[in-house]
Amino acid sequence: MINYELAKQLYKNGTFKSSIPVTKANEKYLDYPPLSELIEACGGSFDVLQRWEWNDLFPSDIKEVASICWRAYPTEEAYKGDCVVDCCGYETGDTPEEAVAKLWLQLNKK
Repeated sequence: MINYELAKQLYKNGTFKSSIPVTKANEKYLDYPPLSELIEACGGSFDVLQRWEWNDLFPSDIKEVASICWRAYPTEEAYKGDCVVDCCGYETGDTPEEAVAKLWLQLNKK
C-alpha cells in the first residue's frame, strides 16, 4: 500500500494506468500500481529491494521496539549522486510499493 499523496503523484505522471483516483464516502484514495509494475517501470535502473529493521542500528541492550522499513536501490549507473533520502541513493518506505514508487519518481524527476 502507498499513501494517497504518493499515488496521486504517480497518477499525475500518467505512466501508471492502474492508478485511478477514487472518492468514496468523503474519503480520497487511489488504486495503486502493483509492486511488479513499479519495478518494471524502473527498468534497468532498479537494482534491489531490501527489508530493513531500525533496530539494526542499536545495541541489543536497548529495549526499542523494532521498526521495519523497505529500501529500494537504483543501479550504480542510474544513481547520479543526487541526494535522494540521505545521500545513499536509495528511497525508503513503510511498504515495498512505497519505496519503489519513490525510487521511480526520483529516477524520472524532470
